[in-house]
Amino acid sequence: MKYLGIYLVVAISYLVTVLAGPAPSVYINDKNYEYYAQQGFTECYVTSLTSLAKKSSKLTFEPYVTDSKTGIKYNVGGLMADLTGSVATTIEVPSTLRSSFSISDNILKTAKKLKSVRIASTKDVNVFDNTFNGVSTDINIYGKGVDKMLRNYAKKFLQYNYPDLITDYSKLSEYDTRIYLYNVAKIVKDFKIDLAMKYGDNGAVALFLKQGTTLGISRAVRYLAIASGYSESKIIVAGDDIQHGFCLVKLNSSWYVYDAVKGYYNDRSPWSFFQTMNGYINGTLNPYYGRLYKSDVNTFVKYNAIVGCKEESFSGYEKENLVQWLSKNNKGNLA
Repeated sequence: MKYLGIYLVVAISYLVTVLAGPAPSVYINDKNYEYYAQQGFTECYVTSLTSLAKKSSKLTFEPYVTDSKTGIKYNVGGLMADLTGSVATTIEVPSTLRSSFSISDNILKTAKKLKSVRIASTKDVNVFDNTFNGVSTDINIYGKGVDKMLRNYAKKFLQYNYPDLITDYSKLSEYDTRIYLYNVAKIVKDFKIDLAMKYGDNGAVALFLKQGTTLGISRAVRYLAIASGYSESKIIVAGDDIQHGFCLVKLNSSWYVYDAVKGYYNDRSPWSFFQTMNGYINGTLNPYYGRLYKSDVNTFVKYNAIVGCKEESFSGYEKENLVQWLSKNNKGNLA
């Protein structure tokens, strides 16, 4: 009888929940937006713009709104609104937000005059595979929160699309490490190289738009490699400080060129994707420049700006001499 009583309580509770249905919807309005929330939850989402907001050159968000009927405050947690008719050139996710914030798929392209997205919040800002679908290739993505946003995106992107590439590299041999990193690089293999992009060096722009300069794409693949589990202290972004960017990965005690853009993809020998610096200069860079320029590793740079955007936080200068950085920090040698 004891178990029968427990069963009846559980069954009745289940029926009450089912019959009650989802939590009632709440709609809140202020001078700029209409918000949607559900009773019992603490967050609300922007679902439409007022005529006043559509005339604004910048869309930004208050940390919370108050339901005038109940006095309940809801933290503003995302943008879901169709932006058709908006003249905004900038969308800002401000630093004053109290909660995480998400930007839904396929809405930014409806803001036809959009030129920049500023991520000032350092809380979790979540974007999705198609959030930046259809935006101008001259879009600028910047702000203190971009680094964290990219880390979150890269991690979830791999979890949903390439879960087999997430691993504990500390348990892998060098041979297997090369295979995993090779397959991470293949994700960006078909990204479009566009040297004319205004912000093509920006890793966020390159990752979300799937196109950029060699430097921007190299920054993007670094985030993917870290999301796969590779130590961020063992992968850096470097370049010849002229036109070509690439990554360097540390395998054992030496740094190998890891170029997701110009690297030679061969699934039969993925370990050969990683090149020595001399081999890379003679086999890739010098043929690329021809008679115009002969590459010299002593002029190469290491980028401390890992995103490559305004308001990014990094130590020291945006870039510094690669060979000197390796030497003064006892980071090992180039292969």
